[in-house]
Amino acid sequence: GWGRWVLGGWLLFVLWLSVGYARLPDVSGLRTENLRITALMEQRAEEANEEGKKPRVRQAWVSMGAVAPHAVDTVFISEDARFYRHEGVDWKEVENSIDQSVREARLGRGASTLTQQLAKNLYLSTAQGAMLAAMLHAPAAGCPPSARRRCAPARASS
Repeated sequence: GWGRWVLGGWLLFVLWLSVGYARLPDVSGLRTENLRITALMEQRAEEANEEGKKPRVRQAWVSMGAVAPHAVDTVFISEDARFYRHEGVDWKEVENSIDQSVREARLGRGASTLTQQLAKNLYLSTAQGAMLAAMLHAPAAGCPPSARRRCAPARASS
């Protein structure tokens, strides 16, 4: 009966989560050293090469101690207002985003944190990021054709 379907679905979900977790990159080195190149930098270099241009990387790493604390706080807060009040996922913003989506009968407002945006830019190309956004912003199953405009996913903004 239905119990087997539910159990099977639950097991598939757990398997999907487990595979996803196992495929996460090792970020432990980020505590002590800066990445030399990110997925986004690699993509931009490939695009430049395809256009016959030489890719240029201009960056100068500075320690956080060399930056005024108020400047650091300003950047963090402007990008993620609750940065100091969550541990990478702002569940309050996720709730607000879901509430707004239900109220407006469409998905359009994200809830990604600065931590999530950084991880996306470090490890995913723009195509992979767009695919992830499309999966997360996919319209609900059973959206009637008459409501397709309201149910259509909004463009990912970050």
